Amino acid sequence: MSRRIGSHLTYEERCQISVLLKRGESCRGIGKLIGVSHSTIVKELKRNRSEQGYIGTTAQFSGD
Repeated sequence: MSRRIGSHLTYEERCQISVLLKRGESCRGIGKLIGVSHSTIVKELKRNRSEQGYIGTTAQFSGD
């Protein structure tokens, strides 16, 4: 699966990130599993982490 440069993460990808983080997966591991760069994962987490941790559904609708 290849992605266009500059494309946004989908709702499903954000949900997968949330699940994989809870399983203890690293940013590199998550990136490989969902087919994006690990730096995309790092940036996503920096932008959308809260006191409760990363919640994919909240990130999707935050208006990034």
